Parts: sequence; C-alpha cells; structure tokens
Amino acid sequence: MISERRFAHSYGSTWKRVAPRLENFVRRANLTYERSGNPIDTRSDTSRRALVNEAAFQQFCTYRREGRVRSSNDDMMNSFERARAKIRRIGTDWSRIDDEIMLSEVEEAAELFEALQIFFRGSRDLVLEPAFPGCGIIDHCVGDVATRECIVEIKGGDRPFRSIDFRQVIVYFVLAEVSKKYSFGRICTFNPRRGVYVECAVSDFFHEISGLSVAEFVNTLSSEWVGASASR
Repeated sequence: MISERRFAHSYGSTWKRVAPRLENFVRRANLTYERSGNPIDTRSDTSRRALVNEAAFQQFCTYRREGRVRSSNDDMMNSFERARAKIRRIGTDWSRIDDEIMLSEVEEAAELFEALQIFFRGSRDLVLEPAFPGCGIIDHCVGDVATRECIVEIKGGDRPFRSIDFRQVIVYFVLAEVSKKYSFGRICTFNPRRGVYVECAVSDFFHEISGLSVAEFVNTLSSEWVGASASR
C-alpha cells in the first residue's frame, strides 16, 4: 500500500487519465483565488519551512481542542516538538528538523497560527486531522481539517497553488465518499502563508477537471486503486 502523499506526488499517468483538465483548473485558481488575510513575511529557510508550517498547525489543533486563543512561545516550542515527531512519522524529508529552533521561526509559526485562527474563526464542528480509511492501494491516512460541509487542505508554501495541492484533497474526498464516513459538498485549499484560498462545490470541481459527475469520478479513481491499474 502507498500513502496518499505518494499517490498525489507521483502516478502522473493516472492523474492525466482521470483528471485531464486539472492543470487548467489550477491556472484559473491562481488568478481567481479569494484572500483571507495579508501575506506573511517569510523568514525561515526553505529546508525548514515544512517544520515551521507543521508547528503552526499543531499549535492550532491544540488550542482549538482546548478552547484557547492566544499563543505563547513556550507552547509553540512544544508544538515544534510535535511537528518534528509527525514529520518523522510520515516519512517526509527531515534532514534538518533537529537543528536548533530559531526565534525567527517561532515568530513565523506564531503568525501562521494566527492566520489559521482567523480563517477558521467562524467555523463550528471542526474535525481536526480527520482520519480516512484506505481503499485498494491507498493506505489509511489523515487530512488537515474538515467541517460538516467542506474538506480543507492546508498548504503553507511561499508559492502559487499547484496541481499537487488539489490532488491530495481529491484523494481525501474520494476516500471519504467510498467509506461513507463523511459527506462533503465543498473542497477547499488554503494557504495561510500567502493569505489565499480556493473553495468550490464538488460538483463544479469534478466536472471542470474531468467532465464527470462526482459519483462517476469517485467510481473512476477508486476503481484505479482497487484494480491496481494506477500507473506512474
């Protein structure tokens, strides 16, 4: 079995077959995104950015679960430790995650945390790190955030949206539909670093990227997984 991240990053032949117009959607999304706040001044080194992003997300999850609001540097340092553990666990490149945490990185993570707080401020019934059962070659996995209506993928790169960002949320959506654990009417990709997001109804999204209905797309991609016909 493979992770959802590996499937999203690889298997280009399968993605071209099931979502031939995804790149067109991404190009349009980078022109028509919504703004959630001001961009954050990025000071962290590129090789450490995943750690900073994850620390901010871990802080957000902890505070949201505990009903807390204001961040502290001590709490953020604990969040960096949880982020390190998660990065090791999911197998992401972690060659520099054990380097000393710099004050500038703590401050940057705190800004990202605030951006997350603001974006989800009006959302109720958040599911943090929603779990999805596996299907075929795709192993069980954990997403970022879900609401009753929407699955949200958080990407903290200092760059425009890419197809990989949407591939991952597609995988989560299809797993949710197959398992019937969740029923989402919308998908969202949010970048707290740039202060932008793209959100749309799943019916519009899947029709635009594939020409298929939601049910047809779910059946097509899940059949690739179950039939082991997915190719790179």
